[in-house]
Amino acid sequence: MKKINHSRKKRQLARIIEQLKLKISLSNQSVEEINQIKLRIKILLQELSGFVPKHQLIKILGSFAVVFGFASSSVAQSFIAPVQNPFGLTSTGSYIQFPALADLDGDGDIDMLVGTYADSLYFFENTGTTSAPAYANPVAEPFGLSSGMLDVPAFTDLDGDGDLDLMLGQYSGTLTYHENVGSASTPSFAAGVSLPFGLTATDQFAIPEFADLDADGDMDLLVGEYEGNLQYFENTGTSTAPNFASPQLNPLGLSAGYDISSPNLADFDLDGDLDMLLGEYYGNFSYFENTGTTTSPNFASPQLNPFGLSATYYFAFPALADFDNDGDVDVMVSEYEGTFQYFENNDPNATLLENTMLGSIDPNPFYDVLNFKFDQDVIQANFVNLAGQTVLSIKNPKANVDVSSLDPGLYFVKCIHLNNRQSEHKLQKH
Repeated sequence: MKKINHSRKKRQLARIIEQLKLKISLSNQSVEEINQIKLRIKILLQELSGFVPKHQLIKILGSFAVVFGFASSSVAQSFIAPVQNPFGLTSTGSYIQFPALADLDGDGDIDMLVGTYADSLYFFENTGTTSAPAYANPVAEPFGLSSGMLDVPAFTDLDGDGDLDLMLGQYSGTLTYHENVGSASTPSFAAGVSLPFGLTATDQFAIPEFADLDADGDMDLLVGEYEGNLQYFENTGTSTAPNFASPQLNPLGLSAGYDISSPNLADFDLDGDLDMLLGEYYGNFSYFENTGTTTSPNFASPQLNPFGLSATYYFAFPALADFDNDGDVDVMVSEYEGTFQYFENNDPNATLLENTMLGSIDPNPFYDVLNFKFDQDVIQANFVNLAGQTVLSIKNPKANVDVSSLDPGLYFVKCIHLNNRQSEHKLQKH
């Protein structure tokens, strides 16, 4: 058998990566030529994988690591120093605030509902744009809601009707469900129902977070509670008729945070599964990388204040969203005394260039089938709902893509393309 010279192959890979960069920088780039270069890179990676350490391949691939499936947490995120009270945000006057981010008025940008301790719920409407937020003065008790002693909001579409429903965690550990009986653009919330869908109360200070942790198409629930524990409620029902199993304490390799745990789930290392960022009592962040899979998560030991994040001033309650529309996840944190701290993600791998991307996703509106037509291949398409939750991921989509599992409603489809550029598209499903 012919012996492979791995040093020579690594040098060859580096040269071809430079060719790809040059080809992409040219205005008259050829999709066929780029695909040929991509194929050569894939062949080299297959020859080198298992013989050359992954971190060396990532270093050679640089910003193209995610395109070829070699992303890691060390290159995926980089947060700059925080900005206090950005985008015109002002304190509600409460010394503890709990932010939840979602597009509540259906205009494509990120609004914010803030729960407080022993005060009102407040709505901050984003009157800016998807890339330049600007928040109006807060409105107390919006959309027919009324507050209790402590309200920690979380949004998701629990009944599959295309608008966002609201779950409030409370001081007693109770979870109260408010169905959205309005619409995706004009929400109106019904009176609260305590512990619906088989849910049970947690210990004090319930902090809910929805995500599809087992990738079965419905929203599961992770709840932080007093003493830093996490309770996991698997949704054993459906996307339109939820039913939650008995809670599991600190499951899937997770461990308790310090005193208070405020969980947030997102794909931080860009490997297709959900990782967790946990806010804690002393203002620290604990990061749990998901080393399992999309269907069987398993979380590694926590890392303290990763990716350049720094501790805030007590009671860190983070919320995640792409505030500047550049394709990566930013972090908004409410801290003690009602101040907001904004950590912008300066991820060099994420470049949102929709206006320069030739192609489309059609039809729009759509029913059960979509066609992806771009001059540069789509490596992965992520369907994100109005609460910022990824509800469907499709690898290498092209023609006649089955999206029948999606509920009717509005979606932002975030596409990762061949050359690591990203594009975002607003689609409506009937």
